[in-house]
Amino acid sequence: MSDVVARCTALSKTYAASTETVEALHDIDLSVERATVTAVVGPSGSGKTSLLRILAAADRPSSGLAEIADLNVAHASRFQLRRLRRHIGYVFQRPSDNAISYLSVLAHLEAVAKHRGVPPAGLDPVIGLLRLRGRLGHLPHQLSGGELQRLGLAQALVGDPLLIAADEPTAQLDNDSGAEVIQLLRAIADRGTCVIVATHDSGVAAAADRTVALRAGRLESRTGPG
Repeated sequence: MSDVVARCTALSKTYAASTETVEALHDIDLSVERATVTAVVGPSGSGKTSLLRILAAADRPSSGLAEIADLNVAHASRFQLRRLRRHIGYVFQRPSDNAISYLSVLAHLEAVAKHRGVPPAGLDPVIGLLRLRGRLGHLPHQLSGGELQRLGLAQALVGDPLLIAADEPTAQLDNDSGAEVIQLLRAIADRGTCVIVATHDSGVAAAADRTVALRAGRLESRTGPG
């Protein structure tokens, strides 16, 4: 089996604004592999989130090829995309966006496990890795920002997904919590998952296997393999 989880070739994405068409991505060539962290960097408006959403099967390209687990996202049916998303985790920038106010930590994880067909015993390694064992009965308002982001990562990791996409996961955290999230992203990749992170955080970029720099929707540079 190939180590490539997702591949983009000549990928472009445009959005219709009120008075014009905005090109968020232009002619992107990129592949991401299992057991690696890819950091997507660039200024605000450079296309980082647009690329992340396509690689997470949350959006379709306007042109070009985007393949995830050999499925062509542009031409896939809604059913195929829903089935694919069960094998993809997504972590939002704002920690509270990863949680539902009235659900405990354990209830969040159980809901994701049920959706992905994971038996309850499959949650134990995730709970251990994300250090949430002492918080299972807590509601989101009882958690710190760092704990909420760990909950987001835990939900994304349930069922050993092929790919986890994290959009600025350290942006709203203090330095210590941000450093902890960076360590966890590295640990998740070391388990075999493909991790893609949009970030302004130099610490995330330093921990990544590859850094991809976007500017005005174009691939400006890359470091690392691939």
